[in-house]
Amino acid sequence: MLPRLISEIDGQYVMLYNGYDGSKIQTGYATSSCFLGPWVKSTTNPILKPRPLANQALAAPVAKGSNVITMMMASAFTVGEPIFISSSAGVENLRVKAIVNATTITTTELTTMAHPSGAVASVLSGSTGPNQLVYDGTTYRVFGSAWNAVAAYEVTTLAEGPSLDSLQWKMDAIPVMNFSTLPTTDWDSRSQENLKFV
Repeated sequence: MLPRLISEIDGQYVMLYNGYDGSKIQTGYATSSCFLGPWVKSTTNPILKPRPLANQALAAPVAKGSNVITMMMASAFTVGEPIFISSSAGVENLRVKAIVNATTITTTELTTMAHPSGAVASVLSGSTGPNQLVYDGTTYRVFGSAWNAVAAYEVTTLAEGPSLDSLQWKMDAIPVMNFSTLPTTDWDSRSQENLKFV
């Protein structure tokens, strides 16, 4: 267990932390009336976890300038979510526009590379971790990072809900920074960890 942040909300301390299940890092929380504890873990942990099924091999090559992606199971993806296409041609960050049929999705952007083979992966198919917790009296928002969907790249994430036990990924707001093709030479294109809103 690795504590990531502690916030005081309505007189109670809330700790968001990372846990490792042997494969992926995910998020849980614990509460306490005192900063020094004792801490009580939520029985609903993990409250934020990756989507491991949303990482698949391409079932057909993807042409440059296309927005049609064919895979084994399109239903593993969600309209509005950001995805990576990773192949020998490079890595692109796109967003799902529609689930066309059982094996096909379309993206809101056209590809800038021809992908002969490789994988399509949700940005949430790797590990995830929280960086900031915001509560406005009605909605909890957890800003964080996702990484290891494809090697070397991290993106920002956002989940929200009326309670910490009912957080849902805000697919149309992930990533909240860097929503474009990922050139490997840009200094801020690869790592977006530990963001904070002030």
